[in-house]
Amino acid sequence: LWCWFQNGKLTLDTQVDLSLHPEQHTIHCLIDVLRCYESGYAIVEQDPDTGIYDIAYVLDDFENERLIQILNTTWAFDATVRSGVQGFIHSVVGIPDGSTDPPSLQSYDVALGVQVVTGYVVD
Repeated sequence: LWCWFQNGKLTLDTQVDLSLHPEQHTIHCLIDVLRCYESGYAIVEQDPDTGIYDIAYVLDDFENERLIQILNTTWAFDATVRSGVQGFIHSVVGIPDGSTDPPSLQSYDVALGVQVVTGYVVD
């Protein structure tokens, strides 16, 4: 979540505002930049009235590791190529934890009260 919180919602590599264009977040930034993948990930959702994206859920440690595995498997070529690939949509199944701000999503394979969240991934 380095780009979102520490870099003012701007992607480190292309300086794109993630609250306006999360679809332009490069795969390179998500998995090749140490500070970005170590800071964790979130799923963003767009406000239908303003068009602005905001964090819907912060992923827990399990989902962060799972996402890194998916990204590395799906985009298993060099970082130069990944720099040109933008926008990653991911679905997470979990139970929302409303005690944090922004809310986190605790991953569960099968549980009561689970919610499926799909959206662009930001770091």
